[in-house]
Amino acid sequence: MVESFTAEERAALAPYFSNLTGPVFALTNLPEVVKGALFARYSRSPKSLRRLFLDEFMNDVGGETPPPSPPRSARGDTTVPNPRSVSSALARMVIRYTGSESPAPFGKRAVKKSRRRGSHAR
Repeated sequence: MVESFTAEERAALAPYFSNLTGPVFALTNLPEVVKGALFARYSRSPKSLRRLFLDEFMNDVGGETPPPSPPRSARGDTTVPNPRSVSSALARMVIRYTGSESPAPFGKRAVKKSRRRGSHAR
C-alpha cells in the first residue's frame, strides 16, 4: 500500500525523496548522518520511512520546509541540511533509546557475548 501525503507534506518531502507516489524511492540531498539516524529510528518504528522523516526529522534537517527543487547536481548547488542540528538530534535519539551518551557499552557487551560463545573478535 502506498501512503498518500498532503500537498504541504509533498512539498516538504520533495527535496529529500526521489519518488513520493510509489513504494520505491531514493534519498537525496541528505548528509550521511541524517540517513544513518533516519534508518536507525526506522528499524524500530511502525511508521513508513517518509512518514517518520516528516514526523521526527524534518525540523532537524532544515527547520522550515524548503521549496521543491531539482536535484543538487542539476542546479549546481551543494547546500545540505545543517548536520550539526541533525547530529544533536541523533545524540538525543541515542540517549533516549539507550540511556547513555556512548555506544561503548554495546560494543563491550557484544565482545563479551562472542567470547562466551568461543569466537574471539580480532
